[in-house]
Amino acid sequence: MHKITAVLLLIALLFSCKSEQDPPNILFIFADDQCYNTIHELGNQEVITPTLDELARPAAGRE
Repeated sequence: MHKITAVLLLIALLFSCKSEQDPPNILFIFADDQCYNTIHELGNQEVITPTLDELARPAAGRE
């Protein structure tokens, strides 16, 4: 019951905040047994990850 109340309160709080700027785009990627250095763009030379590299370049400012 407390979890439902907390979630509803959080949703109400998020919708009550008015901002004149667009909110930032946030993307969460959940992967099992993956850490920051298993992506090719971040230094791994053994595993090629073209799709994740494409997502990582703009985030790291390497466009």
